[in-house]
Amino acid sequence: MPRLRRRRLCRGRTGLFGFVPLAAPGLYADGLSPWSLLCWRYLFALVIISAGIRLARLYLRAAMRQGTWQIALVGVSLGAIQTLCYFQSLRRLDTGIAVLLFYTFPAVTLGVESAILR
Repeated sequence: MPRLRRRRLCRGRTGLFGFVPLAAPGLYADGLSPWSLLCWRYLFALVIISAGIRLARLYLRAAMRQGTWQIALVGVSLGAIQTLCYFQSLRRLDTGIAVLLFYTFPAVTLGVESAILR
C-alpha cells in the first residue's frame, strides 16, 4: 500500500475516533445507551478494519494460526472495557473533562509510576 494512502487512512480513522465525544451527548439524548454506542463503534470499526485488510491483501488466517488471535483477544477485551468506561464518563461528565482525563491518564500514570519506582 502506498505511503500516502496509509496516511490518509490513519487520518480518517483518527478523525472518526475524535468525533465520538462530539456525537455522544446527542446520541445519549436520543436514548442510546453506552453499551449500544460501544456495539455500534466496534461494528463500524470491524467494517473499516476488514476493508483495510482486503485492500492491503493481508493473510489473516495465517497470522491467526501463528498466535495473533491471542493479541487480538486481549486487545478487544481490554479495549472494550476501556471504551465502555470512556463512554460512561461522556454520559456523566462534561465532554471536555472526560476527554482531558481520557487522554492525559496514560501520561500521568507513567509519571507517577516513574516517581514511585525510582
